[in-house]
Amino acid sequence: MERQVFFRDGQEGGREREEVFFRGDAFAREVEVVEYGQRGLPGPPGADAAESRVSRVAGETLSALKVVWEDADEKVYLLDNQDAAHVALFAGIAVTSATAGNPATLQRLGVLDASGLNLTPGAVWLGAGGNLTQTPPASGFDLYIGVALSGSRLVLSPSEPVELE
Repeated sequence: MERQVFFRDGQEGGREREEVFFRGDAFAREVEVVEYGQRGLPGPPGADAAESRVSRVAGETLSALKVVWEDADEKVYLLDNQDAAHVALFAGIAVTSATAGNPATLQRLGVLDASGLNLTPGAVWLGAGGNLTQTPPASGFDLYIGVALSGSRLVLSPSEPVELE
C-alpha cells in the first residue's frame, strides 16, 4: 500500500494532515497539525489563596497546621487517616490554632506557606492525629493532601480518600 494523505478539519477549527501507510506488517498513521484554529474565549479566573481560606469554629482544641474535618454545624475537628466515619469530610488544614468554641482559619486549596511545615519536596498525605506525613499510609485511608515544593510551601490539592486493605 502506498501512502495515502488526508486533510480534515481539526477539533479546534484548524486543519490536520493525516498519512496512513503500511509499516512492516501493520498499518501506521501520522497526524500533523498544519493550521491552528482560532483561540477560544478565556475561562473564568481561578480561586486565589484568599478565596480558599475559610473561618470555622473549633469543636476541640486545634493546633496550627493540622488536618481537620467539618461537621454539619460547621465545627472542625482533627482528622485521622484511620477515621472511617469522617475521612470523607476533609475540610482543610488549620492555619491558626484555636481552642474549642473559638474561630480557626482553614486553608482548603492552593499554596500554603508556613515555616512550621518542615516538609521535603514531594507528596504529602494525611497521617495520624491530623498530622501531615510524607510516608504513604499502609492501613486505614489514603488521603492525598498535596505536594510540598519546599520545607515551608505546600500546594493543597486533596483527593478523595481511598480505603486501604
